[in-house]
Amino acid sequence: MLSLPNIERRCEQLERTLRMSWVVWVVSMVLMALLLLSGFKQGTMQSEVLVTRQLVIVDKMGKPRIKMGVRPDGAAWIALYDTYGRRRLGIQLRPDGTPAVKLHDANETPRATLSMISGGAPYFKFYHVDGSERVNLMVRSDGRPWFYLSDAKGQYLFEVP
Repeated sequence: MLSLPNIERRCEQLERTLRMSWVVWVVSMVLMALLLLSGFKQGTMQSEVLVTRQLVIVDKMGKPRIKMGVRPDGAAWIALYDTYGRRRLGIQLRPDGTPAVKLHDANETPRATLSMISGGAPYFKFYHVDGSERVNLMVRSDGRPWFYLSDAKGQYLFEVP
């Protein structure tokens, strides 16, 4: 049952998850930068500048684990893959400057997205295993929260306010 205390508790859980996602994203970026920098310093040749449109980092078996690049539309992106070659995490910076982080399950289906929309409002989405959006949470640019639930067909179930 969707009672107000239940909705408030679920909103608080979503907010905690949102804060944790940002922490994970920042730590991932720092670790990736350190990994890249340490790899360049350990090589016998050092270059001050590496210029490319796409970079693929592979594991010891030659399987791509990290891919990064810039799309033709100008969006910068990073994708992390598991040991089976499945994309599990995607990070992008859209051409308009808004960031997005997308988490994928073992079938590469998007399950959660943390992004910002134009104007800087944070936007968090949860997806069902079939990829349909089920939970949307946003803090609007005027500071008001927005919470939206939908069924597997994308039909409205509940919205606040």
